[in-house]
Amino acid sequence: MAKTRTVIAALVFFLGAATVASAGPESNKKDPASKKGPQGSEKGVQTLTDVTGVEVTPSTQVRVMTGTLNRAAETLVLEGVNFGTEPPAVQCGTFVMTVLSHSDTQIVVQFPASIPDGSYLFSVYRNRSTSQQDFDVFYVTAVTPGAGAGSVGPQGPVGPAGAAGPAGPQGPAGEPGATGPAGPAGPVGPAGAVGPTGPAGAVGPAGPAGPTGATGPMGPAGADGAPGAMGPAGPVGPAGETGPAGPVGPMGPAGATGPQGPAGPAGADGATGATGPQGPTGPMGPMGPMGVMGPQGPAGANGVTGLVWVEATTAPFSAPRQVNVPPIELACPAGKVPVAGGWDMLNLNTQNLQVVSSMAVNDSSLVGWRLVVRNVFGPTSLSSCQLKIYVGCANVQ
Repeated sequence: MAKTRTVIAALVFFLGAATVASAGPESNKKDPASKKGPQGSEKGVQTLTDVTGVEVTPSTQVRVMTGTLNRAAETLVLEGVNFGTEPPAVQCGTFVMTVLSHSDTQIVVQFPASIPDGSYLFSVYRNRSTSQQDFDVFYVTAVTPGAGAGSVGPQGPVGPAGAAGPAGPQGPAGEPGATGPAGPAGPVGPAGAVGPTGPAGAVGPAGPAGPTGATGPMGPAGADGAPGAMGPAGPVGPAGETGPAGPVGPMGPAGATGPQGPAGPAGADGATGATGPQGPTGPMGPMGPMGVMGPQGPAGANGVTGLVWVEATTAPFSAPRQVNVPPIELACPAGKVPVAGGWDMLNLNTQNLQVVSSMAVNDSSLVGWRLVVRNVFGPTSLSSCQLKIYVGCANVQ
């Protein structure tokens, strides 16, 4: 008996404490102690209390309205709204429950017979998200048929907060902030090392002549100069007595210059002088006659003819998050090839789609236009998406 109690205590530890909704052993039994739900309507076998503390939009908020426990079948049926099309996550306390089937308004989970009677806290997560609109919490009271049921006891204290869920995906980068004011100027840094001596600059122009200095003292006598030229002969004196023969007299002055002799032969040519500056451009001469016509150039590339536009609108489709939608294709009429194309959005849901590729295709798989899109920006799977695709087709020679 002690071993059995230990197993039950361990299971209750994993399942956690209970809070709002109670379910009877059969699917259609009414709990006489049931209370009115958030809208004031009878909830039958359970009473729901929203413990998120946040006012949400009814069209998207996950809500559990009823819970029906079948001990014999070991199942718990949860009914509500906005459970989503993807498999939801259901927890009893911290224990992950097995989801047997699901839809947007109903979830069926396995409730093992080994779980003892008591009240348990259940949590439902749409698309396994932890945002406030994607989950709801409630209490379920399990009672085995035939077991003695006493009066409903007082509500227990609120259990400790559960462990933090996994971090959500990183949001898109925010817009760059405004440029802040310039900071104050920093202190003057230490003087750098003296650089190498630069090359000598060009010699500057001569400065103006300075004033004449004072006369210096007389210098020492210089060396004797060369003898000067002989002066002219004096006048002839009176004839004296014939004296002895005197020395030969000096040579008389040179006679008058004779006529110029004939010109000598021409000297060798001197070196060519430097080229002078270019003169101004002369006026433009008259236009010459037109030349003969050149040969005809090669023929240009052939163009396209018979252009027609083909367009089509897709049926509404769903786009799961981060998954490529199957290619949307539009074929050209027989004998024509694609030369242009594109697509248009037809509703707001398609604003969250990103174009992966939009291109002309001309091979064995398709002669036309192919469009591939992906749900990148939508928070969850997008539904009722609708696009228009068009292609221009022509004959290419």
